[in-house]
Amino acid sequence: MTKMSEPLLLQPRKRPEFKGGTWIAQFLHRMLVLTSSLALTGCLAFDKVELPEIPDYPPSVVDHVDTPHPSSGIIELDFSDNNTDPLVLMVVLRDANLSQPLTYRVFVDGTASESNMRVWETAEATGEYDRPVTVSVPSVPYLRPGDTGGSCHRVELIVTGAFADTGVDQRIPRRTNDFASLVWWVRSSGSVVTPIDLTTCPAMLVPVQRDPT
Repeated sequence: MTKMSEPLLLQPRKRPEFKGGTWIAQFLHRMLVLTSSLALTGCLAFDKVELPEIPDYPPSVVDHVDTPHPSSGIIELDFSDNNTDPLVLMVVLRDANLSQPLTYRVFVDGTASESNMRVWETAEATGEYDRPVTVSVPSVPYLRPGDTGGSCHRVELIVTGAFADTGVDQRIPRRTNDFASLVWWVRSSGSVVTPIDLTTCPAMLVPVQRDPT
């Protein structure tokens, strides 16, 4: 071993520098930036957001699944025992405007010149899309059979946000196209059973017209 290598052997090895202070400073800096970002995000959550106005969609009406008298068939009423029970119709009113009350009317053999309105009710807003409704239509005297022993009647339900009530036809909604309707055909018979010609039913009533545009 030479003398030149001795200093190298005796020289102590350098210890690595401890940079803990720098690492802690960086960590605290990053935490401060993260906290500031979260604070800004939280503030944005309290800003007032302008939501688009929901259009006034027209309602719809369908038969309730448990209805005893669906609109797809002919309702047979027997008055041979002096039956005075009302005609019970179960329907579901539907409207995408959950907070809007709906008004429905029921007409028996209604015409464009006179209302023949028998039921007028309001279905309050429930916050639900479906609003089940049970409608009781008086059977006496509106649905009783005629003197010939039998008769046919047209029962029409119209639902809307509001009716116009500006003319003789009480079926017109205040806003064009803001309505829906459902029709039942009722065949009434008494103690004298006679065939009923369905072509004599009041089918000539002009329905409420929609604006195609």
